[in-house]
Amino acid sequence: MTQQTSLGQSEDTAEIRRPIQWLLAVVCLAPTLLFIYIGAFSRLIADDFCIIAMGLELDPWQVMVEVYNDWSGSYFSLFLRGALAPLDTASPSITAALLILFWLAGLYALMIRLLAGANIKRVRVLSLTFAAGSVAAAINAFYTPQSLFWFSANLQYTLPLVMLTWYFALALWTVRRRKGEALWLPAVAGGAVICFLSAGTAEMTAAFQSLFFALLMLAVFILLRGSLRRQAVIVIGAGWLATLLGLLIILMSPGVAIRSADYGHRANPVRDLPTLVSRTSYHVSRLMADSEALAGFMLLLALGILAAFALRSRLPRAKMRRAAVQLERKPLFAGLAIQVICIPLLWQHTSDNPVFLGRFSSSFMTVVALNLGFLSTFLLLIWQRRRINDWLKEKRDALAFAAAIMLLVVMLLFSMTQFRS
Repeated sequence: MTQQTSLGQSEDTAEIRRPIQWLLAVVCLAPTLLFIYIGAFSRLIADDFCIIAMGLELDPWQVMVEVYNDWSGSYFSLFLRGALAPLDTASPSITAALLILFWLAGLYALMIRLLAGANIKRVRVLSLTFAAGSVAAAINAFYTPQSLFWFSANLQYTLPLVMLTWYFALALWTVRRRKGEALWLPAVAGGAVICFLSAGTAEMTAAFQSLFFALLMLAVFILLRGSLRRQAVIVIGAGWLATLLGLLIILMSPGVAIRSADYGHRANPVRDLPTLVSRTSYHVSRLMADSEALAGFMLLLALGILAAFALRSRLPRAKMRRAAVQLERKPLFAGLAIQVICIPLLWQHTSDNPVFLGRFSSSFMTVVALNLGFLSTFLLLIWQRRRINDWLKEKRDALAFAAAIMLLVVMLLFSMTQFRS
């Protein structure tokens, strides 16, 4: 009787969870579709007119050769811009939409590959959710919207991200196949071609991609063993060699030499390593403090917590009791201490437009209220910790409950950074 009741509750829970998962997928898709809509308002600016004019007079290969010899070594992005020139004024909006859609499809394929073989229900909706959320988060984290909506920039800075996403989806498929199987060699060659074309989108892309593959190869040797390592070395190695070939072609470009000589007379490049590290750290910290970029990173964190929530294994009741989720004293006191430290930092502030208490604006008062709410919450948890732990021991889905609470707390803490005006 108890077993039948448990099975009935499990089926009811599954029926409830299914529409919630689809609702979450729709919510994650919404900002991605919104970016496509925003891209429809993109217009030609600056360098776009020059490349469009060249593309209307010359074929894509001639456009690539012309600019390769005079200004830039980005052979693949130049070829594509020449090929898309007949779209004329519609080229920025169409390329932005296509990049988002191909990126979404690539991340979906990558998630399908990552979850292949796992005993997980509704893999497709889960993969779609994380793919859509990741695209939206990455676009938010861009240094500038020009990386996506400017025709002269999106094929240089967003396209390589899209291509590498497809490369890793293909690489995962290839690594899990035996050497010599049908389509194994074409898949390795296809991955190398993707890396070669990706390296040709921009000079900096080729440089960073070369370094990335070198570190990835090192990780393969350290982390993998046996036949899996041999397979990965071939697949990653082919991509690395193709990237280095692309970098070599860029470095041989007469246009790169001309441009470097031109910049050398006008610029004062930093050649001192400590100064370079200091300036790089400063600008990275400024980017991380940007509210839109931080929103992107926090969305990825939220998706990670949801992944752990969705992929958790349901343990038998006896094991759940032995591995019961419990509130520990030290983390609670640490959280309380952090909120107490925030009190003088928050209350000494005076807003430019004080509305509350003669000191705070509406948005800053929200932050103060959240701080007081967290103080009260931590005090309540410390006071009632034993009673809460006793309740968690009897809770079958305690792990899921804890994950949901963790997600809520993370989102509330993040909201403090967004309300501050």
